[in-house]
Amino acid sequence: MRILYKAWKLSLIITLFGLWFYSCMSTPAEKAKDKNLEVETSDIGKHRQVRKDERITLSSSEANVYRVLISNNIRSISVDESSVWVATDRGVSKLDRTTDTWMHYTKDDGLGSDVVHVVVSEGNLVWFGTDNGVTLYDVNLQRWRTFREKDGLRRGRVKSIAIESNYVWVGTEGGGLNRYDRNTDSWASRMQKDGLSNNGVNAIAIDSKYIWVGTHYGVNRYDRITDSWNLYFKKDGLVADSVWAIGIAGNFVWFGSPWNGISVYDVVNQAFMRTYTKTDLLSSNDIRAIVIDGNNIWIGTANGGAQRYIEAVNTWVQYTTDDGLASNHITCIAVHKNEIWFGTYDGGVSMYDKVKNSWMTYVKADSPPEDDVKEIARDAFGKLWTATSSGLLEYNPESKEWTRYGKKDGLATNFITTVIADENNLWIGTARGLASYNVAVQEWRFYNQDNGLAEEFITAFAITGDNSQKTLWVGTNRGLFSCQLQGQLP
Repeated sequence: MRILYKAWKLSLIITLFGLWFYSCMSTPAEKAKDKNLEVETSDIGKHRQVRKDERITLSSSEANVYRVLISNNIRSISVDESSVWVATDRGVSKLDRTTDTWMHYTKDDGLGSDVVHVVVSEGNLVWFGTDNGVTLYDVNLQRWRTFREKDGLRRGRVKSIAIESNYVWVGTEGGGLNRYDRNTDSWASRMQKDGLSNNGVNAIAIDSKYIWVGTHYGVNRYDRITDSWNLYFKKDGLVADSVWAIGIAGNFVWFGSPWNGISVYDVVNQAFMRTYTKTDLLSSNDIRAIVIDGNNIWIGTANGGAQRYIEAVNTWVQYTTDDGLASNHITCIAVHKNEIWFGTYDGGVSMYDKVKNSWMTYVKADSPPEDDVKEIARDAFGKLWTATSSGLLEYNPESKEWTRYGKKDGLATNFITTVIADENNLWIGTARGLASYNVAVQEWRFYNQDNGLAEEFITAFAITGDNSQKTLWVGTNRGLFSCQLQGQLP
């Protein structure tokens, strides 16, 4: 493997609405070379040979940053041909690959809760595990359905989901393992009283024969053919009893623990074959994600970044913020073709393209989703208008009363990003378009891409000119555009 380091480059982009710093770093080129690996550095470091089983730390890769997410606290990512779904503690962000645009979904749209721990997409159906049940979204029909305890699901906090043909397996915190039968539209559960090792289910993985279930105490294996269960604990060879991540690589099953590293189980020989810890090759023993990508095994840690085990050359490669990761605290990993998507606890999402050897990072939009004040405007009548993540607030100084406007009033979303006023109108920017409100006649108008708006995620406003000719400048997450004002937009 040859790794070429280049120096940082920094470019400054100046806009009407402030300064954004855009940093990019060079990309490491990688090449396997027999059983040994060769590493070459330019200007920094020395040429050296790296033997197999040795850990390599990459540095200074290319990273582009886009401010588009609803939150930086990422819980899960699911990627397919048309979409990237990102589950967070504030809702779900979705990238539409065909239009290269982002959408955001919250409890107001149909999610069981804004706290979403897991997302799994299967064609036009998307499953979300939330703090309050399992939500199913039909993309084609734009129809939402949430399953809760009244529907047969045990407990509401869902931490893991795995899908096979007729069944959807769901792991909960305290409610054990649940299984949804699509044919009968019914739920069944297995809890500690039924033989499950623990009611806290952290991870589920499925192969052709077994269902593997990682819990706070032990691993459970369900054999579909014999309809039987086996339990595995530290005394049987697990590196620790608590398992938070599972990856299946052919005849080997990898188990990640939050404190003690990784165990590898040989399905053919029915035995644990080895463990990996920080004293060996891991950057951290706190394992949060394991994903199989052909001969590569991607591992996410809570404080040591990500690692890739290249089986063909028995080699480990480490990736950190120095290479392009948004954060070293990895919460989840998703693989789609040449794309490796990393979700982080506090830095958003990073995507690594193995072919292009490049990084892209997606972080929270400049207007955060929490209910804080982002902008205040005063209209011609002296009323104050406040943009928040839970709606547009109107304050009447005379009556000292507050009024909240949101989706019920016609706005596309309650996520208000900015607001500005001129003599006649109030201009409201949201995460899903632009609205104008004539304060005198109390008339609303709404604008999105369907009726000519260039981009729907509005981040900033400015008005220039005099009464005879005014220009409304609109900042978005994809650039700046302007329009001439004549009372209202066309």
